[in-house]
Amino acid sequence: METKTLIHLAKELGISPDYLLRPREDLSKWQIPFLWDKLYPTMESFVAAIGQKQPTALARLLQVLGFHDAIYIVGPSIVTEFHHYKKYIKPARRKQLENLWPLYASRNLKQELIDKSLEYEKNTSASQATHTITQSVRDQKVFSKR
Repeated sequence: METKTLIHLAKELGISPDYLLRPREDLSKWQIPFLWDKLYPTMESFVAAIGQKQPTALARLLQVLGFHDAIYIVGPSIVTEFHHYKKYIKPARRKQLENLWPLYASRNLKQELIDKSLEYEKNTSASQATHTITQSVRDQKVFSKR
């Protein structure tokens, strides 16, 4: 790609050109926990579906990571819209999440979790997945602007 084209593309997207040159995370290592049943053909399509807030993608994200990590990725709408996509979650896990939902739906706890997520530590496998997917969702949103 020519430099002039890169600069023009970045300008149209409203981002800096160096953003387009940064290497992207390899999402393939998260394929088994999230796409064991081929719900989406690739992790990139799964991440795009999360960015578009498709119910099946949100359900899978919540099913695998739980409310705390899903809030970090999607924001509070993962809690407020739970009733729209909970039918896509496996029954045993859905029951667990339905028991936890009132706790997360309380306004004070929700804000506290959002505040804590800004200081989120990245030292466990689940939090590494959360960080990687969050960055990929943000990247996907930048490229789907236009």
